[in-house]
Amino acid sequence: MKKRNLWVITGILTFACLFGAGCGNEIPDMDIDQENKVTQFATDILLPKTRSRLVDTEKEGILRAEKARKNAEIQAKIKQMKSADVSTQEEGNDASVENLAGDSPSTQQEVIYSVSDVPSILGLDGFEMTYNGFEITDQYVDQIGDSSDWMPTVEASKGYHLVVVKLGLTNRTEGELTANLAAQPYSYRISTITNGNKKVGASLMTLLLSDFTILKETFGPGQYGEYVVITQVPDSVTSAESVSLVIKKDGESYHVLLQ
Repeated sequence: MKKRNLWVITGILTFACLFGAGCGNEIPDMDIDQENKVTQFATDILLPKTRSRLVDTEKEGILRAEKARKNAEIQAKIKQMKSADVSTQEEGNDASVENLAGDSPSTQQEVIYSVSDVPSILGLDGFEMTYNGFEITDQYVDQIGDSSDWMPTVEASKGYHLVVVKLGLTNRTEGELTANLAAQPYSYRISTITNGNKKVGASLMTLLLSDFTILKETFGPGQYGEYVVITQVPDSVTSAESVSLVIKKDGESYHVLLQ
């Protein structure tokens, strides 16, 4: 500690000598090499051997850029959905969950799609989709990356649980394919039925790297990725016998029965 204080005092005195020298209050002229040495000396004094850095490591820079990209995609998606007159939902908004007892009567029979139809519905030609189950939880941590990386997390609002639907996407061609849902004004809802009671919630747009609703990735031949669609339901819902994904595209709704 004494050694540290001595270095600080020495640094202050050095600055005083450098900037206090000369006539009056004028700062003496220094060439570039002298300025660099003073800057480096100040950095060594103010930032000793600690973990503090003035710049990110390469990995941190990549993660920071990824977060910024996801945030920009979310903002663009919101603007697109508003311009297309598609209603959006903010996390924690009670009105986002519809409470329906049993099946609502319909004047015409609704077409039910399977998960294998989703790529065709969304224009993801060459892709194959699988349903990998769901979970009801209070918190979801992104599964992309390892524990040393930035791990985005979504937490349920007070009085709610998250419903996390997991979807697998595979490029079945021999070339590269790009899946870009972030640029499309589509909206998604998740429907659950528990003891005959239906809950329908709008999907949350998140910073998860695996958020299917703002997917923008290039897949190599045979490449696979798992993505999620997340909504909220009242915390009284702890299980579901039936789960569906409802996609709204160009004014049409597509009801995809998952289980």
